[in-house]
Amino acid sequence: MSLRQWATLLTAATLLVLASGCTFGDDDEMVPPTRTVTASPSAETTVAPATVPVGHGVVAAGDVVWASGTRLHVGRRSVDLPVAVDAFVAVPGGVYVLARDELWFTDLSRLRGTGITGVAHLGATADGGRIVVTSAGSAYAFDTGTGRSVSSAGVEPVTSAERLGGPDRTGVAVPAGFALAGWSGTDVFYGAVDGSKVVACRLSTKTCRRLGTGADAQPVVFGTGR
Repeated sequence: MSLRQWATLLTAATLLVLASGCTFGDDDEMVPPTRTVTASPSAETTVAPATVPVGHGVVAAGDVVWASGTRLHVGRRSVDLPVAVDAFVAVPGGVYVLARDELWFTDLSRLRGTGITGVAHLGATADGGRIVVTSAGSAYAFDTGTGRSVSSAGVEPVTSAERLGGPDRTGVAVPAGFALAGWSGTDVFYGAVDGSKVVACRLSTKTCRRLGTGADAQPVVFGTGR
């Protein structure tokens, strides 16, 4: 075989390998490296502080946010927290995290304590402008832009039914065992397969892709709150 024929054969083989890698599927190898976040506990513990931490982390409305163990995933980024995530709510600028009934806040650079412990319920409004924390039998609300305590009267957190409601998903071939967890806008819905594989599907293209897999023996946790 001539040198030119060998070159042609090698080029064809290379193109075949590249084309095979374009199949719509797992995103695991495309995710940037995980960052480790340090914790700054609150100086005091109180049921109802005057303010809670806020931040300016890049948490976009279209990001799919999920957690497993100590790892928090926001869109294509992930951070390792020094606490295990039991529940969370994502808001503009960061994520409020519940760990062993204590409320924390991360802007994806560091984890800060709010001083609120014994949390029974955590929720956020649809626009993420308010969080509602239930502790010691009372509900407390905070503005997520300023961190200031506000009246909880009329502040309604997103319900499970509202989180799962969305456009008709007919025609999208979701993987077997898929359980819907929520919507990112009106085009993308997401959930888990067998409780451990996080999958996002797009209505406009009728395709699904795996975003990642939960840590060993750790359940996958989605917002909003509990």
